[in-house]
Amino acid sequence: MAHVIVLGAGLGGTIMAYELRDTLARQHEVSLVSQGSKFHFVPSSPWVGVGCTTRRLSKSTLARYLKSTASRCIRKVLCGCTR
Repeated sequence: MAHVIVLGAGLGGTIMAYELRDTLARQHEVSLVSQGSKFHFVPSSPWVGVGCTTRRLSKSTLARYLKSTASRCIRKVLCGCTR
């Protein structure tokens, strides 16, 4: 059994966690490490700026999306790595 850890829950990290969960067998675990509990859909930022949507609508909780993937979200701020 493997435990894959994806660092960063931005657009790329979140997509990677979904793809890994879809590709790997169920006995493998996928964890997503995030600084916060919210996912901010960055491509919608210009629409917030011109008033076509609100900041609240461009953010969502990560846990809501991760429930359907059997992944887990780890809220940690990574300060550095050691060898």
